[in-house]
Amino acid sequence: MITVEKIEFNTHCHATEDCNKVLQAVLNTIPLELHSELVVSKQTLHGYYGNPIVLINATLNTGSDKFLEYLSSKLSDSDKAVLSVTLDLRYDHRGNKLYLRLSKQDAYNNRFTLYDGDDVVKIIISFKGGRGLEKIREYLKSKGLIK
Repeated sequence: MITVEKIEFNTHCHATEDCNKVLQAVLNTIPLELHSELVVSKQTLHGYYGNPIVLINATLNTGSDKFLEYLSSKLSDSDKAVLSVTLDLRYDHRGNKLYLRLSKQDAYNNRFTLYDGDDVVKIIISFKGGRGLEKIREYLKSKGLIK
């Protein structure tokens, strides 16, 4: 039986951004009742020209079903179709992980949009108890994330 082991959220806050708003974009991707379960860390890095870049990492070790239901309710049918078609590109069979990228701007505005650009909230879903694209596909169908 496949279950979610943990869910990780990663994004960057550049010098031109308000890091509180960037953190809010991450928080918006998670149901309110799971915010207390979230472990958030920040690390300040420096860009090529010495500009500060804050790396925001958050981990959710519980509540995966609530998160997947929330994600499913917020994704459009067209994004679910894109996810279904591109699942093989987003799933790492060696690590048994699914990689999603949501628009950071849309997440801040409480909308979920799959986005393959740079300004994203990265979501990494780690699975246990089953491995393989078809098993993951069936699991995601059962959660309503793909058709």
